[in-house]
Amino acid sequence: MDTIQKNNFVKVIEALKNAVEQIKEQKKDTAINTILGVANNIGFLNNASVKLKLSAEVEQQKITDTIKEIILSEASIHESYLNTQKCINDLNGAISNNNIKKNEILKQIESLKKELNEDERLLREHRKKLDELNDSSAFSIIRSILSLGLDRAIMGVQCLINNDAGRINELNDSIKKYNEILKNNSDEFNKSDDLLKGLSEQKKLYEVSIAKLKEKESVLHTSEQVSRNNLAFITNAALFYGRLSVMLDQIEHRIDDVVDIVEELNDKTPTIIDFDSSGTSLISLKEAMVKFDKILETSEVA
Repeated sequence: MDTIQKNNFVKVIEALKNAVEQIKEQKKDTAINTILGVANNIGFLNNASVKLKLSAEVEQQKITDTIKEIILSEASIHESYLNTQKCINDLNGAISNNNIKKNEILKQIESLKKELNEDERLLREHRKKLDELNDSSAFSIIRSILSLGLDRAIMGVQCLINNDAGRINELNDSIKKYNEILKNNSDEFNKSDDLLKGLSEQKKLYEVSIAKLKEKESVLHTSEQVSRNNLAFITNAALFYGRLSVMLDQIEHRIDDVVDIVEELNDKTPTIIDFDSSGTSLISLKEAMVKFDKILETSEVA
């Protein structure tokens, strides 16, 4: 970089102090010439501060725009996340209802099986009774002769057997029907379970995406704050050198402004946010201008 970019503030403040002493000695023309002697330095610093301010504003806007984009992305993903969560809740409700339905069917099947077992037991008893009535042994023949209404008894038992068989067929049909319903219910349950797993995975992906965006947003908010602080710092430099530039343009009439400017530079009260800080560190005007000079040495501003 050119030498004009180095130690400019040191040269300017030295000239300003000398000019103040010359004004005190009633040597205003000499003071004017002293200030004019660093006109190039003041001009460079003024132009550089304006360029850096514009650059800082652009950078600040980029960060702000990026944060806005991230917030919009977060909102979009969060909306999808909520929709997915609603689907999961609805599906869990459906699965819960299916489970209730499944349990009811299982209970019904169990009840039918108990009835079937009982009817099968009765059928066995009735068949045994019929076999006894149809027994052709001599003892049975004598018993049959002595028994009244044997044919009627046989017909009655046969009727019971037929009723038992019909009842058993009905129960088997009912059990078959409920097993079919149970199978369909199980198939639906499996499909719902697979869908639930897919939605849960999608939900996790949304959670990861939101977490990453929030982390990035947090970093950018920190960068944005630093960027704002830097912009404020550079703006103070631009205002200071803008003031010197105006004084330089009207030096014949405003040479006395030098006294106020030097007085402000001598004030050690920290009022300016430091460059590249969190905003908690303040420095004086003179410290800020010395630092600004150092920043220019490492910047690309010519």
